Amino acid sequence: MKNILSWMLMFAVALPIVGCDNGGGSQTSATEKSMVEDSALTDNQKLSRTFGHLLARQLSRTEDFSLDLVEVIKGMQSKIDGQSAPLTDTEYEKQMAEVQKASFEAKCSENLASAEEFLKENKEKAGVIELEPNKLQYRVVKEGTGRVLSGKPTALLHYTGSFIDGKVFDSSEKNKEPILLPLTKVIPGFSQGMQGMKEGEVRVLYIHPDLAYGTAGQLPPNSLLIFEVKLIEANDDNVSVTE
Repeated sequence: MKNILSWMLMFAVALPIVGCDNGGGSQTSATEKSMVEDSALTDNQKLSRTFGHLLARQLSRTEDFSLDLVEVIKGMQSKIDGQSAPLTDTEYEKQMAEVQKASFEAKCSENLASAEEFLKENKEKAGVIELEPNKLQYRVVKEGTGRVLSGKPTALLHYTGSFIDGKVFDSSEKNKEPILLPLTKVIPGFSQGMQGMKEGEVRVLYIHPDLAYGTAGQLPPNSLLIFEVKLIEANDDNVSVTE
């Protein structure tokens, strides 16, 4: 049973679905009807149905490409009934790889175009300074008064990383404490964008994917990254003192 659950969860994580939305309707009455039906279920039936909910939820978490949920359910039932799948395992793996590759390449192109359009428009905004043409920009939110960062020291800082749409993907604020970060270990756009910051300064960095993670990593491929950074302390000899 453990192997079955593990396989189904891996399958669920990999595949999204379409056709889950029934278009609304009387949500309240549908919920009430569901509650009445659920109350008549045995513990095993409740567990099984909840597992089905979990599977569908996992399936719907990614938008890379779409599968037909009705056909997914039919496929599960046909397996239970001892019927053969329409594709062999080899055919399935080949077709799935092709679909995933095409989806990935389309997402790469889409995100790259969005990143370049954003930087093109953003550089015209007041206060935005371009460090590398069409690749790296920053804007000072709050001036600092401390030492000036130069080179690639270890820096004590707060940061929040987000995408073009404003969705936050990482932040030191979640732990309520600043992070001690070696600037030799970060993406090029981050370390380059921090050069010249004074302790106490808050700066927003706009980083093209070529100076970030490109098509690699855990983030969506070719994502433009936006970091709001507050430099608290430069912790290395590679700093200069403000006159």
